[in-house]
Amino acid sequence: MGDRVQLETSEARVFLGNYVATAKKKGAAVAASCLTKQIQKVQNLYGVGFEQRVRGYMRVLLEDELCGGEKK
Repeated sequence: MGDRVQLETSEARVFLGNYVATAKKKGAAVAASCLTKQIQKVQNLYGVGFEQRVRGYMRVLLEDELCGGEKK
């Protein structure tokens, strides 16, 4: 695993945790808005395509790690 993948996966873990906590407290719509703002703040550090990559990593983390690897 390359450095970029590791760093972006780490960011995805943080974003996912924040999203889940915000969704529980304030709802999914507010959580989605906050997530978009967080991604935009750090996008310049990781370059073009960061948003798509990090959302993909978040999806994998949610499906594989948080749900015990069970596919829905």
